Amino acid sequence: DQWKIGCVICFLHDLSDPFLEVAKIFNYLKPTRSWADPLSTLCFVIFMTIFGITRLGMFPIYVLHPVKTIIPDFVMSFYMLSILQVLHIYWFFLILKTAKKAITGDLNDTREKKSSWDLGRWNSVRKQILELAGSKKDN
Repeated sequence: DQWKIGCVICFLHDLSDPFLEVAKIFNYLKPTRSWADPLSTLCFVIFMTIFGITRLGMFPIYVLHPVKTIIPDFVMSFYMLSILQVLHIYWFFLILKTAKKAITGDLNDTREKKSSWDLGRWNSVRKQILELAGSKKDN
């Protein structure tokens, strides 16, 4: 019985992930490709919708309720899965916060501000790598 619940948990968690990854890819393409902006937004909206449906709607119905009622011997599993549900609620709050920032135009990636890898430094490293590759070809 536990493996069935585990399969449902994996299935519900994996449904939204590809859309977030594709949204990130299009987001990183925005500076160089103008067509990437609406696709990034679309993928993020799909991710947000699927995340909400699967983790806030389906997870309690298809995982928490059966574990509590059908398999009452797994009390510890129920408590752990309840903690996971609290995390789902928190993560969805963060997703909604990000969506709000995107709508208001205040979407800045704070990780990139802290990063010392700006475009100029990246181009410098790229140039050095290409020079090294060219000198190795000559040898």
